[in-house]
Amino acid sequence: DSLQIAGYGLTEFQTSGRLLTGFTSIEEVSQDFIVTLFGRMESNSCSGDSGGPAIGSYRDLEGNTRSGIVGITSTGTSATCLFGDRTFYINLQSAEVVEFIQRHVR
Repeated sequence: DSLQIAGYGLTEFQTSGRLLTGFTSIEEVSQDFIVTLFGRMESNSCSGDSGGPAIGSYRDLEGNTRSGIVGITSTGTSATCLFGDRTFYINLQSAEVVEFIQRHVR
């Protein structure tokens, strides 16, 4: 599966401040995170993108496939954000995350 990502963070030219979007492949999904591995034909999140959306497909309560924000950009394993970087997105389908959001957003 893949995610569409968006953010205002650093580019490969070390500039920022302009909204960019791209696609990346999901490597792993855990209770807390959706993890991607930056490869040559994909995009990556970098410094300044934290809090930005990760848009993907999910199944709603009725079992229908929908598209929407499934993750929020959190962190990566490389400060340079180059090939091989693993990026972590908060998994918005996690029960703890849903409970946190429901407690704080009303």
